Amino acid sequence: MRTHTDEHPQDTPICMHYPGVWDRCPPRCPGHTHTCTAQVSPRSRRQLERPSPSPGPRHQHRQRTALHLVPSHCSTNAEGDVTELWWAPALRQGQGLELSGSIVTVRQAGLYLVYSQVLFHDPTFTMGQVLWRLPPGGRGPGQILLRCVQSMPGQREQAYNSCYSGGAFHLQRGEGLRLAVPRANASLDLTPHGTFLGLLLSSACLCGRPGQTPLLAGMPHPGSDTPTAMEEAPPDSGAVGEPAPVPPEPPDTPCLGDAGEGPEPGVGLPEAGPGEEEYYLPAYDFGRPPVLLTGAWAEYGHVPENFLKGCKWAPDGSCLLSNSADNTLRIYDLPPELYSPTGGPAAEMSPVLCMAEGDTIYDYCWFPLMSSAEPSTCLVASSCRDNPIHVWDAFSGELRATYRCYNHLDELTAAHSLCFTPDGAQLFCGSDKTVRVFDTERPGRTCEVRPTFAKRQGQSGIVSCIAFSPVQPVYAAASYARTAALYARADGAPLALLHGHCGGITHLLFAPDGQRLFTGARKDPEVRVWDLRQPGRVLVSLQRRAATNQRIYFDLDPSGRYLVSGDTRGLICAWDTAQPPPGTPEPVLEPALTFQAVPDCVNGISLHPSLPLLASTSGQRVFAAPWDSSDDEDGGSLPPCSHNALQLWWCAIPGGGQEAQPDL
Repeated sequence: MRTHTDEHPQDTPICMHYPGVWDRCPPRCPGHTHTCTAQVSPRSRRQLERPSPSPGPRHQHRQRTALHLVPSHCSTNAEGDVTELWWAPALRQGQGLELSGSIVTVRQAGLYLVYSQVLFHDPTFTMGQVLWRLPPGGRGPGQILLRCVQSMPGQREQAYNSCYSGGAFHLQRGEGLRLAVPRANASLDLTPHGTFLGLLLSSACLCGRPGQTPLLAGMPHPGSDTPTAMEEAPPDSGAVGEPAPVPPEPPDTPCLGDAGEGPEPGVGLPEAGPGEEEYYLPAYDFGRPPVLLTGAWAEYGHVPENFLKGCKWAPDGSCLLSNSADNTLRIYDLPPELYSPTGGPAAEMSPVLCMAEGDTIYDYCWFPLMSSAEPSTCLVASSCRDNPIHVWDAFSGELRATYRCYNHLDELTAAHSLCFTPDGAQLFCGSDKTVRVFDTERPGRTCEVRPTFAKRQGQSGIVSCIAFSPVQPVYAAASYARTAALYARADGAPLALLHGHCGGITHLLFAPDGQRLFTGARKDPEVRVWDLRQPGRVLVSLQRRAATNQRIYFDLDPSGRYLVSGDTRGLICAWDTAQPPPGTPEPVLEPALTFQAVPDCVNGISLHPSLPLLASTSGQRVFAAPWDSSDDEDGGSLPPCSHNALQLWWCAIPGGGQEAQPDL
């Protein structure tokens, strides 16, 4: 494996947003062979050296807007006697619609097909749903767009009935839609096939173009007295990771308490990258133990005292990235049997690419807009002890860029945590009481330094992990000093400081709706679920075994409903976070599923973004007991081996669209 030093020529400005800048390899496909740079097969070398075809003329193509939502959870407004639904995207296309918690905001005016369904499980004699149309900016009262009422069986065990409604409506730019059930504490079925909301743009507004008449021009906004001319839809962006144009707003510091009240202007989910225009929610089932498909075992037994330290699926789900104690990042393709309609026995997985670092790897992450259809976006960032941050090409294993952190003595310092912004424009790096922000287009040492602790105030300790809210311009940073904090993305202004863990925090995640934050710590048996509408309030606690200082990862499924974590006993636990917490002063949610994966520590969990596939890693550092030492010629007995394994599990819903388990 070729080694790379800090004097790599990638310190010159580069662009990470436009396809074709880093194209060095054909797009990844099931039949393509990816190997390490030190062992390139003749077939791969011919493919790498094959000249790329000249690009043809580019045609302007306007992507049709579509959004299909599934529920993440529901909340009750006791004063209004209303149960409100909060959503997560299951299918997303185009830039005309924006989701913020429970509200969908229209960014492209036009004629929309709107549909909704709620599946009730409530013995109340009648139940129903109401879809409200909200004026732009929340000015004035809203109006009812759709209404549906359904009679319910009187017996609890038979009290299932669905209420479906739909229609075509012209929606103005800036208007919002919100679905609610006019009952307090309504009992709803929050499965993706039972309750959902969707919008499909049929025809866009043609306003402002000479010689054309606006479609349904002059329709007044709900709650307004005079008609308002419609605005022209923003043009689609051609750059990867470029956010959709939105009306200019003053750069106010985001207010966390208002996250559930309405859409925040200019704030939304990141747009899909190349090849990710449509996104389907995988049907995970944690009502029964999953089925082990395949894994990798022999790969981690070549080096003494080697063990796995976590794994992460690529954003497009095409491959899996693992980290291990031998300071090597490995990339695995999905088993080819999953692509075959007939299936077949699955052999043990082997890495298609290896990237060796010079020392202990602190953190690693995928470029968020990664798509195998665009090789220029297939990037992995990693940080290791006493080295700069490296960005690797996930096709060839070559070093693409380095970002260097320096302390106040102008000494090179390592980043302990890494996270790209959702649009990929910036790279946030955590170190001792500091967060550094790099512009991804400018590798080198130029960065913005944001202290987290100054004048004995703020967040102390090494910043161990960073995560970004999917719906607000907010990021969370946790430290080994047992605290997590929320900051404004624009300038790093502190918003809230969260206390309560008894160990250093090692992992944190935002829910897809942006209203909950999950944090876990070392030597701490608790995963805390924070309510960000009331920062500092813990909604519920999830109990797991974490008896060592090792980082134990957890992950959420794309809907935000299930949280899955390993523990130091070799168990994998899954919690249904949509279930109401018990009414106790310190509510503890029991896991929906617990099963024994390996007889050793399960330290890594990653859920596939579009298939019901769970990836887990296991292993830990094993030391010889003091009484095992010996002065004999054989040098004493070796320490017991750790159970090192990378495993893939199939977690499908029986009877659903993805229930057909591959015959592996």
